[in-house]
Amino acid sequence: MLEINKIYNEDCIEGMKKLDDCCVDLVVTDPPYLISYKTNYRNNKKHKFCSAIKNDDNFELISNYIKELHRIMKNNTAGYMFCNAGKIDFFKQCIEKHSKKDGLIFDGFVGSGTTALACKELNRNFIGFELDKEYFEITRKRIKEYLNQKRVGI
Repeated sequence: MLEINKIYNEDCIEGMKKLDDCCVDLVVTDPPYLISYKTNYRNNKKHKFCSAIKNDDNFELISNYIKELHRIMKNNTAGYMFCNAGKIDFFKQCIEKHSKKDGLIFDGFVGSGTTALACKELNRNFIGFELDKEYFEITRKRIKEYLNQKRVGI
């Protein structure tokens, strides 16, 4: 079993193979869209979002992901897969209603870390994977800033 309350910078399928069977209480994730998504709305065309998202054209990824989810999820576990819901309150609502304190929440496509932050706020454990190094670093920074704010009472 991997260390909990941690985000791993690796492929989610490979990471999930390191998790025990039936260990996850809830899945909350925002998977790739499978449409080679990139935005054309930014003025700066060199911005990261103007490039296709990693694995966003890999249909096999989602199929393998669902198979691994089935293995790691406990019986009667809920799973939420959004298309960029983005708002932490929406994630918190799903987590609060469908898990217990100290439960283990899984996110295979961490992105900017919304699931992890929601878990921190709700006293849930989390484990997640993010393949993209830049997003991985963004998430680490967001979590560190959140923890620092809690320490000083902001």
